[in-house]
Amino acid sequence: YQTVQLSTGAKTMLEAAYQCAVRSGLYRVNFMFKDRYILETNGRYDGSSRFPTNDRFGFFPSVSGAWIISEESFFASLKKVLILVILRASYGSLGNQNVVYYSYIASMNAS
Repeated sequence: YQTVQLSTGAKTMLEAAYQCAVRSGLYRVNFMFKDRYILETNGRYDGSSRFPTNDRFGFFPSVSGAWIISEESFFASLKKVLILVILRASYGSLGNQNVVYYSYIASMNAS
């Protein structure tokens, strides 16, 4: 990069230049049993140039299960009031690339 901050002499400004690249792949698989039980899995495989090469990629899975209560026989009398009732629970992990740019590279000031 050509940068004003690398010049010599008195400076009255600061400058910052960054580059970042992201690569991702994802999937989702749904399974429904007897029109009332749902299992869903999701996964992301993310890579970010903000991390060193050996720690650049991570896999972030999640899973959820749901029960469509309104499809059960004991719920039939309530269908006039509530058309759809679903109980759902999920668990998963997320990545975060919100870190300082180039923090893994040793550097020194240009002065």
